[in-house]
Formats: sequence, C-alpha cells, structure tokens
Amino acid sequence: MADLKKEQQISSGKGLSLKRMISALGPAWIISAVAAGPGTTLSVAKAGGTYGYDFLWVVVLSVVLAFVCQYMAAKTALIGGRGIVSIVQDKWGT
Repeated sequence: MADLKKEQQISSGKGLSLKRMISALGPAWIISAVAAGPGTTLSVAKAGGTYGYDFLWVVVLSVVLAFVCQYMAAKTALIGGRGIVSIVQDKWGT
C-alpha cells in the first residue's frame, strides 16, 4: 500500500525534490555538455528564450539527420571493418 502511494506521488510530481530530479538524469548532463559544447548550449538557450517553441522543428530535423549520419557511419564501419575516419583517410588522405 505504501509503495502504491509513493508511485502516485512520483507520477503526479509530488514528493520529488530538485536534487532527486537532477540525480535521476544521471550522466546525461555530462554527455550532453560534451556533445553539444558551450557554443551550442548558448545558441540554443538564446533561441529558446527569444523564439520559444517556434524552432522546435529544427531540433526534430537535426535528430533525424544525426541518426541517419550515425547509422551510415556504423554500417560503413561494419562493412569496411574499420572506422569512418580511417576509411576517409585512406580515400582522401590526411
């Protein structure tokens, strides 16, 4: 019974402190900071503050295109037996 009450509090957003919410994200903060970088973070924050959700389609499009690029790089590495960087270096040099 106590577990059910706790689940209801969590699902309704009650009982969660800021510290628990941040810790629930785990290493996502670090990974996103490394992947995005400070320039991207600043640009995105500025655009979000200025335009709100008007440019959300750009984020969705970027995710789709990034997925396609990562997928093609993984397929190239599987087929070629090497990473995309070494294949490009062999083809076009350093």
